[in-house]
This record gives sequence, C-alpha cells and structure tokens, in this order.
Amino acid sequence: AGVLGTGASSIWQYNRANYMFDVPLKQNREFQIQNVQMARFSLFREDVRDLAQLTSEKAQTYLVTNTLQLGFIITVLFNFDRNNAGDKTQSFEVEMLTVLFSASMLTAFFWLITSIWLS
Repeated sequence: AGVLGTGASSIWQYNRANYMFDVPLKQNREFQIQNVQMARFSLFREDVRDLAQLTSEKAQTYLVTNTLQLGFIITVLFNFDRNNAGDKTQSFEVEMLTVLFSASMLTAFFWLITSIWLS
C-alpha cells in the first residue's frame, strides 16, 4: 500500500506541475486573443474615420469645381437666345432642341446647386 501511495503521490505532483505550467499559458493565450481582437476593431474604427475624412475632403474639392461649373451654366443660360427673335419661322425640331437644351441646362443647374449645398 505504501508503494501505491508513493506512486500516486508522484503522479499527482507530476500532473499538478503540468497543470500549473499550463494555466498561465492558457491565460496568456486568452489575453493575446483579446488584445488582437481589440487591435483589429481599432483598425476598423480607424478605417471608418479615414473614409469619412476622405469623403469630406473630396466634397471640399468638388465644391470649388462645382461652383465654377454652376457659373458657366448660368452664363450660358443667360446668354443663350432661346426665342431666336430674328427668325419667326422655326421648325419643330429646332424648337424641341431648344427645349431639350434648356431642360438639360436646368437639370445640371439643380444638380450643381444640390452638390454645392451638400458639400
């Protein structure tokens, strides 16, 4: 019985030593997994910040170009003679082209006003 008790005690000490060795390793592994996940989600947040910053910078760049384009469209609209007062006999096609031209210019005007307003 003494030999069996001594053998069981040595096995118990061996298993306990392995257990005490494994516990800090498992803890460190769990902490490392948590740290990696925290760093990963921090990178996600940084990506979202970068995208938002890029969008606002691009909107500021478009503000200048869209304002210039709006000025050009206003100039064309006010300097374009849509009635053609010198020629009273306009064909239907010319009238429709005039209407389509005016509609496309007004559409561009409203799109540019909206983009300037939102940037």
